Amino acid sequence: MRRLGIRPERVALTLVLTVRAVPVVAGLLDDVRDARRARGLERSPRALLVPLVVRTVRYADRLGEALVARGVDD
Repeated sequence: MRRLGIRPERVALTLVLTVRAVPVVAGLLDDVRDARRARGLERSPRALLVPLVVRTVRYADRLGEALVARGVDD
């Protein structure tokens, strides 16, 4: 991979972060569903999607900050 200009450690980090993000987003989805149910909005797609997107973006932002703090940025 290095001969092609691809850094294997970056590929590995990307794969690990992707695999880790799946259960995190699934957990966020469960939390949002519980909150939606508690508010009595089980049938509202907006009450599911908006909080899920906001929480997912917040998770991604925190993850990015953590990676920068550890010196993973270019």
